[in-house]
Parts: sequence; structure tokens; C-alpha cells
Amino acid sequence: MKIKIIKSITIGFFSVYCALTNAANFASNKYYTVEMRGSGEKDIFQWRNLNNNISFSSLRYKTNYDMRMQFIEVANNQYHISSSLSSNLLSSQNGSVGHTVFFEVADGSDSQIWIANKVDADFVQFINKSTGLALTYTTDTDESPDHHNGLAVLAPKGTDTSTHWRVVESVVSPVSNIGVNQNGWHVDVPKQITYLSDTQTPPSFVISGPKTLSGTMAYWGEKWGKHFYTTDVSSLKQTGHYKVDIAGQSKSFSVVDDAFAYVRKERGGSISWQDIIDGHMKMQKVDSDGDLLDVAIGYAGEPDYLEGEEYTLTNGYYDASSIDNKIYRTANIYQYLALAILESDDSEKSQALIPVLEEGINWLADTQNADASWPLGKVRVSGDDYYWSITTDPAGVARVAASLAIAAQALSTTNPTLANNAQQMAVDAWAWVKANSQDSDFVGVNDSYFGSQHNLIAAAIELYILTNNSEYKTYADVKINQAVLSSGGLYKSGGADWPGQATSRRASLINGHLFVHLARYYQVIDAASDSALKTKVANDLASFITYWQTSYVTPYNIPENLGGPNIQQGWARSMGTFALQAAYAAYALDSDDGKALASASWDFLTGHNTYASNLYVGGRGQADIPLWHQPWEKHTGAVVPGVLIANGEISQNNKGYEFSETVIKDNIALIPYFILMNKMFPASATNTAPEFFAEQFSIEDIGVNESYSYALSQHTFDRDGDNLTYSKISGPDWLFVAEDGNISGLPLAANLGENSLQVSVTDSKNTSVQATISLNVNDFGSPLQNIAPVWYLAEFTLNTATVDKEYLSWINDKVSDNDDITISKLTGPDWLIVHANGKLEGSPSSSDLGENTFIVAASDGINMPVEAEITIEVLAPAVINSAPTWNSDSFSVGTVEQDKEFSASIAEQAADIDADVLTFNLVSGPSWLNLSAQGELSGKPSSNDIGINSFVVTVNDGINPSVEAVMAVEVTTANNDSESDTKSDSDADSNSGGGGSLGGWFMCLLFMNLLIRTRSIWNR
Repeated sequence: MKIKIIKSITIGFFSVYCALTNAANFASNKYYTVEMRGSGEKDIFQWRNLNNNISFSSLRYKTNYDMRMQFIEVANNQYHISSSLSSNLLSSQNGSVGHTVFFEVADGSDSQIWIANKVDADFVQFINKSTGLALTYTTDTDESPDHHNGLAVLAPKGTDTSTHWRVVESVVSPVSNIGVNQNGWHVDVPKQITYLSDTQTPPSFVISGPKTLSGTMAYWGEKWGKHFYTTDVSSLKQTGHYKVDIAGQSKSFSVVDDAFAYVRKERGGSISWQDIIDGHMKMQKVDSDGDLLDVAIGYAGEPDYLEGEEYTLTNGYYDASSIDNKIYRTANIYQYLALAILESDDSEKSQALIPVLEEGINWLADTQNADASWPLGKVRVSGDDYYWSITTDPAGVARVAASLAIAAQALSTTNPTLANNAQQMAVDAWAWVKANSQDSDFVGVNDSYFGSQHNLIAAAIELYILTNNSEYKTYADVKINQAVLSSGGLYKSGGADWPGQATSRRASLINGHLFVHLARYYQVIDAASDSALKTKVANDLASFITYWQTSYVTPYNIPENLGGPNIQQGWARSMGTFALQAAYAAYALDSDDGKALASASWDFLTGHNTYASNLYVGGRGQADIPLWHQPWEKHTGAVVPGVLIANGEISQNNKGYEFSETVIKDNIALIPYFILMNKMFPASATNTAPEFFAEQFSIEDIGVNESYSYALSQHTFDRDGDNLTYSKISGPDWLFVAEDGNISGLPLAANLGENSLQVSVTDSKNTSVQATISLNVNDFGSPLQNIAPVWYLAEFTLNTATVDKEYLSWINDKVSDNDDITISKLTGPDWLIVHANGKLEGSPSSSDLGENTFIVAASDGINMPVEAEITIEVLAPAVINSAPTWNSDSFSVGTVEQDKEFSASIAEQAADIDADVLTFNLVSGPSWLNLSAQGELSGKPSSNDIGINSFVVTVNDGINPSVEAVMAVEVTTANNDSESDTKSDSDADSNSGGGGSLGGWFMCLLFMNLLIRTRSIWNR
């Protein structure tokens, strides 16, 4: 009997548990972001490749590659959790409460399995199968940048909301379905237009412009959940502006013969080289003169501070939001600047770069140690907490030596004294590296840097080119002959050391950038005396090009990754240095394949990417640095050299996009790349005619008897930089056009209405173009009345809002005006905030249910504000019906004598918060007892039923799954049993199957129930 009771209780409570568990459903082929409860959707799971744990970030783009998690179901509601970038699995490592969870290689253990239980409609609790502990977070953020707000750890499961997570599908939406080069294709480069679609239906395309082209696009394949189509348009060799139309969408592009000679800016013209340098450099230099940093030994989050020692910081280029050492990265910047000077044959470009490089050489001299090495320098602990690390790293010092050797070459003519100083620092640094490192097998100070030997080879090559000293050549030749190209990088044959094939391609390529130096070395190797070496280097360069053209292929003809993040969302941080290496390899070999790879990289970086690459190329900056834009339409898809627009966002279609952190050293590589590409694809030697932005356009209106003055030069530009002169061809007598382009005059009443003026602009080569201008003369005696803003509708309805949910919408697209418009709210409920730029946000409460009407106004600052009425319906949140509950999971309904009728009610034992009608049911137990749907008990027990009878009963509200409880009824012997008063306790025990008092049995029952529930739940 006791065994039967235990089994009944176990089954009953297991059923209750299953009924109450609301399983979370995740699709294995989708990605999700995981957000903290109560963080306002700001703190999001982020896989950190720094040490393979999970931190939480509030400043990163929500679809950033390392914030996209994948849930692979391994059993019913049991999942493996991995990052979109790593096949490693989130593991409890069988830790206890407070243990940090990590990603580790799959091993089939329960510690890598997480049970996902919904706690309500929006949030999930993750329970580790092995430990039974829940996933939560701590604010302990050692070694974390300042936008990381916690680490994932283990905690007891329960009702604490810190264990609750919102899981939202992460969808990366393209900015445009059409991909073209946004800065202009050179006439001689391969040109390919891409189009992505949700369906596999080949679209037609039509290209209009100086040359027309049409056809059906070819299917490239499926990538990132989309179908990609491509068409080759390399036959477009006539310069000019084009437009492509595909499936009802269009995109403009240009074909030019000077694609790499100029960077076009918004609405025409080109950005000066000095502006480009400023755009890349201005906001990356930390103004830190006089800052004091504690001195320490070590790297990153565990420094060994030297008591009482401080370092006075001086200006240098320091990467934003990075924990990496700063001196070695900064040396890369100076290396790229020096390469640009060496490759440039344009004095304007060189003169803009030289002062920056000179300042950098002097800074490196100031920070060099007495033994000719360099320390790691400024290193982040966490947040804004930095220290100055005096630890040295041979690989990093070799990187500085290579940079100084190139700088000495670049400054040899313009500043020979500083060039000699740079050379001596490089020579001394090389000697230190040789004395403090193993030639074949060593890593960086943090045991994770894989480009170390590449830096030594680079330093040896550049020192040989600089000094012609055979010591450096011998070292480089030995290492080059040892190496083979594998996985896109150069590694020692066999992979046993410096480093092996399993090391990081991205670190080797981006930190070591060896193929730049191999290409430069190839150009100075003597073919007669070193034919085998020259052939080896040529083969390595050619293999580099072939590998990256055929591996990790994307629709954009560039590799998906370099051993690091993929480019789906436009992640282009590594593409700058990769593009430079591809360009150098192509230039050294005069390889058409290399040129195609290098130009495809440029296409991608300048917007040939439907996912908006500019979001990840630009660094942090200010609005006074020019943007790189195509000439004839505003858009987001071009490289932004170190800038953000005024509000800190690039905006398209009323959607704001955050900039990811960009490492400046990767961006600066675009400067020598740009120069080198112009060498391979030079601008035409013939003169290019000046241009009007449009052949016909209107200019400002004027009133009768009002003096008029207008600068025509703002509508023209010349690619050759020629001086331009302007003249009037025809038009009203009252209008005059000066040679500098100033239009002036005094209109009379006879000139009322539209006036047409034909003008010409001529460059210094006597090449002219014409345009027709219209302007209106009004009769108010003053300039034509400025037109007030116009709402497209006087009344319109916006998307619905939900009580206690954040609401976001825009209305700036519902009003038109040529002036800048400010939008404000005049009347309406307080919950809605209307920003001046037309952004609407807020969170309505239950008191706002129903239609909410607001009066808004648009003002141009000149006319009276113009009003419109908007309506937003506020909906009630979805009601979640709750299951009924028992007053107690185990209860007794009294006693009954054998052979007597028994009746009772259990209706009062259950309740329903939603006041639903309840239905009761008897699941198991002795057959003598009946239970009606209304909760009424009836029956007559026999002598066989004497003792405590256990029943499993359920209650149901008609909506939710049934809820179980265990009910006890004690059956006693009849009162006329003459033996009952005389039997001993032991006889009673033996004859009644465990009779005794009801209270004792019931307490036993409760204890067993609790024990079994606890054991059952924890076993799960």
C-alpha cells in the first residue's frame, strides 16, 4: 500500500510540473538576441572572443555578429546555445552558484544543455541540465570595455527576475536590395551589380545612361538566408551617370576614368586630400597631454602595479574602445602613412601626410625604452580605467621596427635628419628583438597573438630595402623559404611553429600584413642572382590572390571572412588592410586577378554591399569632416572617413544605425590603398570638362526692385581642379554673370514672373559646358513669400500602440518643405513625446486605452506653424489567462466509516484568479469514491478500504491544462466493531494497513510528497 501511494504521488506531481511548464520554441536555423529583463532592451548577450564568455552590452548594434545566438534543439525543449560566429557551446562547466559560464568545444555533456522554460509571454528562464542552476548575470566586468555591463553566471533557479531573458529573433535587414559601387567605377575595372531577393525568381534589369544595357540577372546562390543575383556590367566603359532598375527598385552609379584620383562628396565635387587625412585622423588622436597613468607590468585586466610610479601621457594615436596595447597599433598607422608617401607622385598628397608622419616618428622616439624596445603602452583595465604597461613584446617591437624602416625611406628626401633617426631606432629595435625572442616559435605577451614571425619578416625586409644590409636579407630569405601559403596566410611548412596552420588568419593578415612587404620585396629582388627566391615570392603572392578569390566567396567577390567576423552586416573593419595587401600583390605581379580582387574590396568599402558597409568603416568623429557621398543623390552607402552626422547616426528611411567600434589602424590602410589603385587605374591624361550638377535648375527667387546676388560656383565642379570662369550666354538684360560666377542684378516690374538664364562655365583648358537657370521675380517688392510646410494629409492614423510597451514612429515623412522643419506637439496625451526631427516615442498606460488624438505642428522658422491631427490607437496588452490553483497540493477531506455513505465537496479547495468556471475530475484512486464535475464527492467504502485512501484529482478552467492535487480520505471501522476498543496499537497497525490517527498519516503523506517533489524536480 505504501509503495502504491508513493508511486501515485510521484506520477501526480510530475504531471503537474509538465502541465505548468511552458516550453520555449526556437528555430535552429534562425538567430536570436537575448536581452536582460528590465534593461529596456539595451543589455544584450554578447559572445566575447577575448576569453569566450558572455558579457552584456548596451552600446552595440543589436544585430552585431557577436550578439546573434543560435539555439539547436537536442531534445524536447533542451538546447545547445552557440554564437553566430562560433561552433562552441555555452557551458556551465558543472560550476556552482556564481560560476561564470563560458563557450567551449562541444563534448556531448549535460553541462552544455539548457532547458528553456517560459516564465510569461515575453521572458524565458534557462536552466542548465547538469547543475539545475539558472543563467543570470553579475556586474563584475573586469577586463571589459565600458559598454559591457555584466557577465553571465549561474544562480539558483526561482522567481528572481535576474534569471529572466527576452529572446527576440535577430533579422539583419538590407538597406537596399541593389548593390553598386557608390563612389564610381573606373572604366577598366570589373563591374558587377548584385541584387538580393527573398524568392528564387531571376529578376530582369534595365540600365539607362550614356549606354543602355538590359537582360536577366544570373542566380549566384543562397547566402545569409537570401537569394543573390548578379550581372556583369564591365562592358560599361563610357563615362557618365547611370541608373539601374531591378524589380521596381532603382539605384544610381557612375563610370569614370578617375575613380581612384578623387573622392566624390555629396552633391558633386571632390574632397581635398587634406580633408581625407583629417577625416581619418582628426578624431582618432587622443588629446591626452599631461594625463597621469599608473605604471604596471602585465597585460589587460591583471596588471602588477608598481607602487608610486606614474607615467605622463603624451599625444599619440590610440584606438577607441580597445584593450589592446596602443604603441604597436599606432606604429601600424605610421607605416601606412609612410607607404602612402612612398607610393604617391602627387605633391599635395605627400605634403598633407608628411607632417603627420613626422609627428609620429618623434612620438615613437619619446616612448622608446633605453634598451631600444617599446612597452605595450596605454592599456585598458575596464571602463575608462587605463594604465601604462612597461611590459615589452618582441613581436610588437618588430612591428615598430618595420614601421620606422618604411618611415625612414619616406622621409629621406624631405627630412633626412629625422629619417636617419628613424633608421637608427629601427636598427636598434631589430637588435633588441633578435636578442629577446626565439626565431621560430614564440607568441605575444598575452599568449594569443599569431602574427609574431610575420612582423620579424616584415622588419627584416624593410630594413634590407632601407640599408641594403645582407643580415636582414638573410633572415628574411630563410623564413620565406621555410614558409608555405596555407589558409590564406604564410606559415612555416608543416605547421609546427611560427605559427601553425590552425592559428588565426585574421591576426596574421591584419596584424602582420606580410603580403604588403612581400610585394615590396619582390620588386627589389634581383632576378639574375636570386631567381629561385623571386619565383618563390611571386608564387606566394599569386597563391594569396587565388586563395582569397576562391575561398569564403560572397556575392560581392570578396571573402566572407579573414578568420574573423563575417561581412553580412557590412562588417568591414578588416577589409581595409586586406584590400591594401591585395592591391600590393596585384601591383607587384601586374595581375589582372589581383586587380579584380583589390577593386572588389574597394567596391565593398564604398557601398557595393546591400547591408550598408559604411556603418562599420567610419570611426568616431565630428560633422565638420566631409562625408564621402556619390554626387547626384543622398544615401548612406559610401565610406565615411572618421565621421558621424550631427546626431551621431547615419539615417536612411527614418532608421538610425549605430556605428560599431572601428580600429583606426585598419582605416588608415585605405590611404596607401587609394594611391596604389590610382597607379594601376590612372586617371585619363586628357582634360576632363567641368560639370554642372544639373543641366537645368532653379535658384532663389527675388522681389521687384530688390538687389540680387547669387554664387553660381556652388552648382559646378571640375575633376582636374582647374580654375573656372563663368559667362552669360543669354537671358534678361537686368541679370549679370561675373567671371567668378556671381549672378547679380536689379529686376523691375517688367521682369515679373519666371526668368530664364543660359550660362557657361569654362576651365583653364578652354573646355566649356552650359546650363539653363530659372528664377522667379515676384511683385511684393521683396523676395517671394516663403512657402510654409505642407502636410500630405490634414488627418492621418499611425501604427497602434500597446499599454506599457515602448512606442516608436516617425512623422517627418508626412510633411514637405524645402526649408529645415521643426516638428512639435501642441495637444494630446502626455505619454507621447514628439521630437523636433519627427520621431515619436513613449509608453502609454492603461488610462490611455482607445483612440488618442494629437495635434502636431510643423514649422520652417519663417512661416506660421502648420498643424495636422494624428491618431494613435492604444491597445490593451494581450491577456494571459492563468491556470486554476489548489489551496494545497495535498489535502484531506475527512473520515468515513466503512459501509456508510460518504459525501463532501472539494470545490472550495481550488480557486481561479480569472473567475473561470472550474471542472473537477478524479484521475486515480480506489473505485468506491465518485467525483462530480462540480467538485462533489460521494461513495460508500467497504472493509477492504479501511485506512488512508489516496486519490489524484484535477481541476480545469477550460483554457489551460488541468492542474493536479493529491486528496486523502480515511476509512475507519464501524463503531459497532467490539474489538476496536480493545485492540492494541500494534494490532491496529497490523490490521488496518497503517491505520493510527489521521493526523499522523497525513503528516507522513505530506512529508513523502515534499520529498518526492524535491527529488523529482532536481533530477530534472
